[in-house]
Amino acid sequence: MAEGNHRVVVLVLDGAKPLDVGIPAQVFTSRPSMPYEVHVCGAAPGLVTGGDGLSYQVAEGLDAFAAADTIFPLNRRTRPPRHRRGGRAAALRLPGLPCGHAAGGPRRDAPGDGRRAVAARRRDRRGDVLSTAWTEPGAFEEAPGVHRIPLPLPQDGLRAVNVYALAVADDLVLIDAGWAIPESRARLIDALDGLGHAPADIRRFLVTHVHRDHYTQAVALRREFGTRISLGAGERTTIEHAHDANRPTLEGQLRILAQMGAQDLVREIAASVPSGSPEDQRRFWEYPDDWFDGQETLQVAGRTLTVLPTPGHTNGHVVFHDEAAGVLFAGDHVLPEITPSIGFDAAVAPNPLRDYLGSLALIRSRPDALLLPAHGPAAPSVHRRVDELVEHHGARLEQTEKAVASGAETGLEVTARLPWTRRERRFDDLDLFNRMLAVCETAAHLELLVSQGRLHAERDQSLDGPIRRFRTA
Repeated sequence: MAEGNHRVVVLVLDGAKPLDVGIPAQVFTSRPSMPYEVHVCGAAPGLVTGGDGLSYQVAEGLDAFAAADTIFPLNRRTRPPRHRRGGRAAALRLPGLPCGHAAGGPRRDAPGDGRRAVAARRRDRRGDVLSTAWTEPGAFEEAPGVHRIPLPLPQDGLRAVNVYALAVADDLVLIDAGWAIPESRARLIDALDGLGHAPADIRRFLVTHVHRDHYTQAVALRREFGTRISLGAGERTTIEHAHDANRPTLEGQLRILAQMGAQDLVREIAASVPSGSPEDQRRFWEYPDDWFDGQETLQVAGRTLTVLPTPGHTNGHVVFHDEAAGVLFAGDHVLPEITPSIGFDAAVAPNPLRDYLGSLALIRSRPDALLLPAHGPAAPSVHRRVDELVEHHGARLEQTEKAVASGAETGLEVTARLPWTRRERRFDDLDLFNRMLAVCETAAHLELLVSQGRLHAERDQSLDGPIRRFRTA
């Protein structure tokens, strides 16, 4: 791809027709106002058969994402985007991922004969129906042989975490494990009992990531029953940090806050959390029995799962795709009703939002599936929710860029100008923990904008240490 051109990638998915592929190419190559460069790519280079039965050649694979400025995903169910005068087309300037359909719209209940009817619902500011009954106790069959078991969380706005039981004959495997608290253990025992099992029957825990609501109960049960635990290799550093008594709690997040000019917030957090890793914390972050190191295939509970590394939420996050059954165990990577926090890790990646969006692109390039998330109800389409998440972050990048253009220089100043949560709350109205997450999330968007060349960053020295200041490119 030539330097200086605006690079447009047309992503061919699910049998897109040749005419659909040609429309965005025609739109962009016919515009003299900006030097566009159009590339057509698919999952791999080669001959593609469209939804109309006609075949055509795709010259590039997914590696074309890396240098893309705008990406259009096309399939037989979506129309090609139309250029709108005075604004951008319906795509987002995000490197390495597809843009999506508009967020919102009607939601269908996911399939599952054993699911309880939704008893209570609420609506967000867009009018979308958001279920609240997914936290009810029990074991709910979301697909044949797949039961969702919601387990409670203590003092946590997420309310519950979904653990998935995969059972065939005497083989019982759990995806994620829950938080190691008595209430969670009791709820798990009751749910398994309804399936004719007990915790001692669990052969293996497949854990999506190392956060305590997913990992710590696996460690507790392993002490009793010797259950095997498997975890993504990218989480090794987090566990190592948990065992370092000299390492401050939230060290990575406090460093980001300081760089974003939020020194007062650093002092407030430092005064409210222990200065080192307490013994009971290290006790629940024991090492797993084995690591998932890259993409691999598992044969468990009578099914084939593909392990897919999806860094972004944490460095070592993984998802499990059962392509034959058409289900994706998504952990916190793709959530149906909220956006996952980015880079909430002991060892924060240099550009966690870029990692996250790249992981979304990976999932979007695979066959669509029933979304089985860690928080929230099942949803019928992974692709649809990925598209909504991409659009959300695209809009957030625009808001962040505009905040800098209007005079905000530090990450804290930008954060204070942005709305937060579905209710669009002011930054100052958030609690301490969520103010920390908000600044860190803004930092992730700022770093991506810098890497895209849309912002410049400079290092400035203050009485409290170095601060990064941002300006438009």
